[in-house]
Amino acid sequence: MPNPLQLVNGKYEMDFEDLEAKAEASGAKMLLLCSPHNPIGRVWTRGELERLARICDRYGLLVVVDEIHSDLELSPHRHTSFPVAAPELANRTVVCMAPSKTFNMAGLATSFVLIPDPELRKTFQTFLDKAHLTAMNPFSLTAAEAAYRHGDDWLDRVLAYIKGNAEFLRDFLERTIPQLSAVMPEGTYMAWIDCRSLGFSPDELQSFMVSKAKVAMNAGHTFGQGGEGFMRMNLAAPRSVLEEALRRIEAAVNSLS
Repeated sequence: MPNPLQLVNGKYEMDFEDLEAKAEASGAKMLLLCSPHNPIGRVWTRGELERLARICDRYGLLVVVDEIHSDLELSPHRHTSFPVAAPELANRTVVCMAPSKTFNMAGLATSFVLIPDPELRKTFQTFLDKAHLTAMNPFSLTAAEAAYRHGDDWLDRVLAYIKGNAEFLRDFLERTIPQLSAVMPEGTYMAWIDCRSLGFSPDELQSFMVSKAKVAMNAGHTFGQGGEGFMRMNLAAPRSVLEEALRRIEAAVNSLS
């Protein structure tokens, strides 16, 4: 059951009242949390996570947290891992992690899951064994270890560059394509672009960007309720590529008038 985020003054917020009402009415057993959030780039504050934890505790929810983008925090925002914000729920929390997004190594298929509770961990391990998902490429393990041990300086430079790209995108839209606006990311390397003023349906918007602007992005509606009229852009690219994409979008939007 979805719990749509609310866009308030250009920033997304959790709808705690909606979440609690649905937790009470549905009899749900599990909550899925994306932190930092993909695609809208929110880095949830500790206060937000603590409030969320109180709801999960009240209704006995198992919390499965996708923290795969947790290293991609854009200054001054800082990621707080859910078990740190809610240690009282540690035995009802599963944290999913991987070096793939942080270090651009998704092709190596390396990930890991943190499960403090022994019985829950045993249940998960039993499923992995039955599904034959326990074997890993030794090269992937070596690459993951090298990334985590020696990748800090590289990552610092990457984050500064991504933040610069986000600011470039914001300024370009404000100056040149005011019909569009970007929800500034606090984390991840994604930009969430508001294209609703163009008046297109979701399919029309995607077709316009691909066929007219010649820019391929992820259509917002594919991420669920509330994503209609938005596009997700990958900012992990050379600034020259980003500028070229924006120039194409500018020309396409100008052609509408």
